Order: sequence, then C-alpha cells, then structure tokens
Amino acid sequence: MYVKSRVVVVVPVFLPTLHGPPDRQFAVDGVDIRIIQSMTFNPPALVRFWRAFQEVRTEIEAGTVITLPEGTFLLGDPTQDPRIYIRHCYPKLWNVCWKMIPDEATKTPHLVILGNPGIGKTYFGYVMLLYLARLGKTVVYQSRKSGQRFLFSQDVVAEGSEQDFVPILKQRTTFYIVDAVEPRDYPAKTILVTSPGSVWNEFNKYNCQFCYMPVWSWDEIFTCRRLMYSDKPEVLVQDCFRRWGGITRYVLHYAEIEEQQALLEGVFDTVTLDWLEDACGKFGTDPEQVSHRLLHYRVKEDFTKSYFVFASQYVLEEIYRRLYNKNSQKMLEYAASI
Repeated sequence: MYVKSRVVVVVPVFLPTLHGPPDRQFAVDGVDIRIIQSMTFNPPALVRFWRAFQEVRTEIEAGTVITLPEGTFLLGDPTQDPRIYIRHCYPKLWNVCWKMIPDEATKTPHLVILGNPGIGKTYFGYVMLLYLARLGKTVVYQSRKSGQRFLFSQDVVAEGSEQDFVPILKQRTTFYIVDAVEPRDYPAKTILVTSPGSVWNEFNKYNCQFCYMPVWSWDEIFTCRRLMYSDKPEVLVQDCFRRWGGITRYVLHYAEIEEQQALLEGVFDTVTLDWLEDACGKFGTDPEQVSHRLLHYRVKEDFTKSYFVFASQYVLEEIYRRLYNKNSQKMLEYAASI
C-alpha cells in the first residue's frame, strides 16, 4: 500500500549573538521577570529550536515529516529525534483544542488530552508549540522528562525550574502546555497531555474539558515506517502490530528490542477474571500499566471516547485462552453473560 506523503525540512535561521539583559530581568507581554539562579535566559540551543518553529511556513499536513535544520533539536535537546511525524489526527485535534480552550460558555479554561501511552501525545505537544509559534503566542511548556519549564515568546526564550515563570502563567493570554506531569492551576490556557492515571485525576478537580487521542491505524504505521523507520523490516512491524495494536512505541520504536517486546507477554499472567470484569472502570490506575497494554480507547471522530476494546485480536484470544485454562466453567459463564 502506498500513502501519499512527504518530508518537510525547516530552513535554518541565522541568529544574532545573544546576550543576557544587563539588569538581570526581562519583560514578556508587559510582565517583568527577574532572572534567578534556576533560570537561563536565551540559551542558544533552545533559541535555535524556537526560531526554527517560528520561521516554518509549510502547512502542517497529515502523513508528513517535519525535520529541523542540522544542529537544531526539539527543546534544544540533542538526544531527541529532530523529526516530527504528523499523525492524521494532529491537525483536526488541534482545531478542536483551539475551539475548546478556553470555553467561555462553560467557563472551562483548561483542557486534558488523554490516550494510551506510546501513541504520540508528547509529539502532539510539540505540534501545538509549532502552531503557537506561528501564531506569535506566549507559551510555557513543561514536561516530566526534562523536569523543567520552558518559556517561549516572540523575542524571548528562557529555561527554568518547575516553579519558575509564575507571573507569566497568571496571564490569561499565556498558553501552558504540560506533558505527563500534574500542572498547577493558573489562569493561563492550560493543555495537559497525559495517559490516564493520577496526574489527570488530580488535575480533574479543576475546571477541565477532555479530548482523547486514538491509537494508530495500520495505514499510519505503514507510512511512518517508510518515512522514519525504514530500517525496521516490514514483516517485523506487521507482527508487532498484530500483537500490540496501534501503539507505535512498541510497534516501531521498540520493534527490535526483545526486553520491551516481552512486556506484553509478561502482563497476561497477572490477568484474572475479576480484573477483566473491573478493567474498564479501573483503566490506567494500575501502576504496572497492565490495562494500558491490554485495552485501548476507541475514539470517535470528534475525539470523544466511546468505549474500550482489546488491544488486538491476539490479546483477546490470549486472555480468554489463559483464563479458560485456569477455570473453564467460570470463563464460560462470564462469556455467556456479556
């Protein structure tokens, strides 16, 4: 199968030499921020990343890859892949987010985007940064991986701790993008991207709306493999998809790592009939992520959740087979009741 796609290369931007402000403070949107020890003002690698995002004018289209200029990395981090694959859901999901936050009718200034682990929620956070950079918005980005906050505006970039940039977050015009860590409740337009669990359960106490990101289809995985993972044999990727379903972390990124692939087999022995009956109600609350690996959100076209499904036919058959072997009578009674 061939899916039309292309790779977009962001043109390099040459920047003037940056200097810290002489009075040890800077202003963003009319708010003065004093530079303290935990902050770095205009770090060059982070500036290159943000300027590249500001300068790209190519349409963000499904099935394309946006590649940063040589020597430029996502969030200025050289350990990260400087490429972003644009999933089919990203542009539509962004349009939904833009309309929903803030929702003046329901007075909900915050939005939570939920989805199974390993389907590209972090990269959607980067795509939101790209959209906001092009719109000239001020953004504070925070992620669990870095343990830092990043401030991006039209002419200022700064890096700080998880406690920094509070005066900016008190502005309703600021966008606050948070990846997999519980955000504080600020007036800023807050978008939390995370898997179900304690992070969003706590944040849900504030006034939030919800969207859901779907797992990947085979067509998406096929295209992404061709553009970004061509070194992975297609037959191997197909087999991973057969078992895992549309979780790219394991179908593409970890396709050849045996220890990661073994994680799926390892959770089957923990499943009991009681777990199966309670799984949907407790989805995401188990620390071992058993439910995440065995169940997937089924997401409607408007990005609302409809119901849960087994990750794959393989998962369904393996669970039923093992439970039947443990207690055939109870398994038959359960199957007859659903």
